[in-house]
Amino acid sequence: MPYTLPDGAQVMYLARRIVPKASIYPSVQSYAIVDGDRLDNLSAKCLGDPLLYWMICDANSDTDPDALTAQVGCSILIPYSAGIPPGARNG
Repeated sequence: MPYTLPDGAQVMYLARRIVPKASIYPSVQSYAIVDGDRLDNLSAKCLGDPLLYWMICDANSDTDPDALTAQVGCSILIPYSAGIPPGARNG
């Protein structure tokens, strides 16, 4: 995100995001990771949008999408789209 300094120079920065507690997702399903899984594909399949992969990270109290799918056979939690709190889809 760009920010313009008083002298007109633009500085790029990342917006800060507060990661909520996993308990904000009251309805979750368990999913066992299989070889080749990626969170963007899982979120497209389960949540209807590949850009919502971060909700799966939040539901698992993790910030690294690759770490969640790294171990085949590991179970992760996927929130049901109906259980997503209002406003949470905004990231």
